Amino acid sequence: MPVDCSKCDSPVETDQKKVSCSTCQLIFHTHCANVSDLKYDVLNERNSNIFWFCHACKITTKSMFNQLAQVLIELAEIKSERDQQKNEIATLSNLVRVFNDRIKKIEDETEMYASNLESTHTMVRDMLAELPQVTSIEEGFASLEDRIDQISQQNSEDAKRPSDIEKRVSLMEKNYEELKSQCEVNNSVCTSTCMSAQTLTSQIIPTSCPDNVTVAEIVNELEERNKRNSSLVIHNLPESTDENDDVVHVSNLLHEVLDNPNEVLFPTDIEISRPKIHRFGQRKSHRVRSLRVHLKSAVLCDKILSISRRLMKSENYSNIVLQKDMTPMERIHLKRLVYEKKRRNHEAMQNQEEPNWTIQCGILCRRYRN
Repeated sequence: MPVDCSKCDSPVETDQKKVSCSTCQLIFHTHCANVSDLKYDVLNERNSNIFWFCHACKITTKSMFNQLAQVLIELAEIKSERDQQKNEIATLSNLVRVFNDRIKKIEDETEMYASNLESTHTMVRDMLAELPQVTSIEEGFASLEDRIDQISQQNSEDAKRPSDIEKRVSLMEKNYEELKSQCEVNNSVCTSTCMSAQTLTSQIIPTSCPDNVTVAEIVNELEERNKRNSSLVIHNLPESTDENDDVVHVSNLLHEVLDNPNEVLFPTDIEISRPKIHRFGQRKSHRVRSLRVHLKSAVLCDKILSISRRLMKSENYSNIVLQKDMTPMERIHLKRLVYEKKRRNHEAMQNQEEPNWTIQCGILCRRYRN
């Protein structure tokens, strides 16, 4: 059965030339996709590693690979810094080893000084034995005390030398530990960056995207996601002519969701004001516009979304739906996940299996029942 062209919606006959998008797998006439005969022949060569993308996929995936390349460049810089710190640590280790050798030498010298001191004591004993030969006992003791003072002063100066060296070694060991700790932190940052790059690749970057994206676009996407972490979108909330009523409606709605004495969060945590609420699009009489609400924190937003099922039992808000405020790229990714979930569940039903495919935390997975 012929497939319809995704641009002109007319059937693609078997004798007509057609191309398929490497990302969305949609079929196009070559003349609808502006693909020349030469390009068509190159794309259909056996063992060809050339990919073709439709206009929509080019717009969606244009910026991804250059952003990933920038992340990898930053990762390489972190690894370079880590290697440099490893070299510094190795240098410090060598210095510590040299100082340890010096301390050992000083300890040997100290032992030698102790031996000399013992010799001095022997000499003093000999001098004491010669005391009867001096003119008087007082003169002998005075001479002996002067000699002992000189020896004690010399031993005191010699004892200070190992102490100074130990202080310097202690300082070097402290610097060594600080550099080692910093290296461990950098290793953790490096691992986190790798995980972030892998997550970014698996969730929002198709594997067949062209390598022509910019760094600014991926930074803007990550900043936009961070800004929307504390926002949620409300659907089917009644809309009146007085825009100030939105504040009252949203406040009552969120208070009803969180109004539970067993919860850690209470209604006093919610602050709603006019600049933090706005409707999407222009007012139309035949439909209710969705509403975006900015809350105090991402924690509060996640808490409200996790217990939003309470609204199903509410008398006034049973038809209200609360959702996470997603970026356009997140919505595209979610649509693809929903499409893939429906396809897999349909295949499971055809194979007489349980259609248990579901979406959790932005990942398509199976749901098993006990």
